[in-house]
Amino acid sequence: MLEAMRPAWLLPFVLASACSGDETVTTDTTGGTTSSPGTTTGASSTTTVEPTTGTSTTTTDPLTSTSTTDEPGSSSSSSGSGSTTGDPGPILPGECASNADCKLFEDCCECKGVPLDDASPICELECDQTRCDDLEIDNAVCRLGQCITERLDCDSSNVICLVQPPMCPEGLLPGVDGDCWSGECVPGQLCNVVPDCKHCPDEWMCVTDVANAPNNPRRCEPIPQDCNDDPGCECAGAVCQGSFSFCSDPGGNELHCECIAC
Repeated sequence: MLEAMRPAWLLPFVLASACSGDETVTTDTTGGTTSSPGTTTGASSTTTVEPTTGTSTTTTDPLTSTSTTDEPGSSSSSSGSGSTTGDPGPILPGECASNADCKLFEDCCECKGVPLDDASPICELECDQTRCDDLEIDNAVCRLGQCITERLDCDSSNVICLVQPPMCPEGLLPGVDGDCWSGECVPGQLCNVVPDCKHCPDEWMCVTDVANAPNNPRRCEPIPQDCNDDPGCECAGAVCQGSFSFCSDPGGNELHCECIAC
């Protein structure tokens, strides 16, 4: 009775829904679409619709698939400012080109970074732990072509704890651990920042990041080899990076890295 009531124009759709098997819809690469039983292959993508589940799967012909291969040297990585990790910055001529060219020299007297083939003499003092162990320095890094140690945090502006800093001898600065003092006294050249240039050794240069701010941070940097112990913007200007890329030379062992847009 119901069959008799169906309009004649519905009959093809009733017959199509009653059929079993897969319906394959093939989209040609030229933009046309055809329907046929089975599966078509060639330079096309094929979508198979399962009548029982209503799901579809799409396969791409191997002849038309594409792949992307990174060019050598195109991989990227992120890093922070490098103040406490020893960001190598620009690669300059010198005793090292990467951190792998450096090692820690440590004894009871000092802790420093040196080239791998360096055989520095060991001091005669006896101690329970080396100077590097005392300061918790684990790595040597390459900076401006010179081997140094990783930097320690000496930024007192981060300290908010109600604890007095340690009384440090002249030339040493209180270390910082998070928002409080570390309890150690650190040589200026091992610090990420110094309050003034007098904390930098004579064989280092003092670099100031200059901006329109109340306090301009300073740091001690190794003098690049090409400077011959007389740093200037021509031989050491590569130390000025990022927003502070304009180098100016106030004289002596000082350099200023100015931020024009700050």
